[in-house]
Amino acid sequence: MKLIPALCIFLLMLSVSCKKSNDQPNTPPSITDTTKPPAVKVDTSTLLKSMLGYFYDVSGTTITDSSLMVWKYDDQRRIVQLITKFAKHIDTLFYSYSGNGYMTDDHTYNNGSLTGILHTVYYQHLQNRTDSAITNSGTSTYFYYNQSGQDSLVKQIIGTSTAYPTLVTINYFYTGQNLDSAIVRQNGKLSSIAYYTNGNMTGSNLYSLDTNNVLITTAQMTYTNISSGGLYVYSNASKLKSGGTFFNVSSGTTSFETDTYQIDAANRVTVWTINENQPYFQKYLLTWY
Repeated sequence: MKLIPALCIFLLMLSVSCKKSNDQPNTPPSITDTTKPPAVKVDTSTLLKSMLGYFYDVSGTTITDSSLMVWKYDDQRRIVQLITKFAKHIDTLFYSYSGNGYMTDDHTYNNGSLTGILHTVYYQHLQNRTDSAITNSGTSTYFYYNQSGQDSLVKQIIGTSTAYPTLVTINYFYTGQNLDSAIVRQNGKLSSIAYYTNGNMTGSNLYSLDTNNVLITTAQMTYTNISSGGLYVYSNASKLKSGGTFFNVSSGTTSFETDTYQIDAANRVTVWTINENQPYFQKYLLTWY
């Protein structure tokens, strides 16, 4: 009879032990935060990151120091920093944005020493339409628009001296919505004329400022059918350039340029070679975000 209580205690212990081993922890379900909008990944596929350039002689040997441009952007695809290096010269351009425009600060270094800071404020009464730009060096730029909202004139005063200012005017001419040409004058003298087709500059004339209206050089550019993609950050042409012909009036000589490209799987240029009457005259290596 004494075995019965002992057996009951053993069975009770076994029951408690089995209960503990079979119970699972009660983990509450994860809570989804519905107060925050879902994260949107910014498309950076056409944002140019860097552009490294080399210059070669006819044998393919580098003849000058390389150049480097590096871009950084914010989450709205706007440029916030642009670094340009050539030889011992470095420019670092910082961008900041506001509701009625943006500002830039250009820090210039030569041989590692800071030589100047140029602060510019760009005023806009509409987004992406700049009315004026004022710098701390005394330079003022004013933009004018026609009834279709297109640029019609840019007027720029360069230099702080009121006795000898340089007045630059750029007049834009259109056929409907298409830009046809742009004429640049310095202090009333003709400086250059550029011609456009489908937004791409197809020709230009350069004139001497010493002798009014004397033509120095002419140029004609051709383009591929390939979209320039993110390269518009470097050049505002909508298509990749295929080459050009350049004529020096005084010497009577003509030079030719051929542009070739290597393109990655995302249709972005990774190598850009410019051949000007010799192999590998210029070569640029590009990276993307």
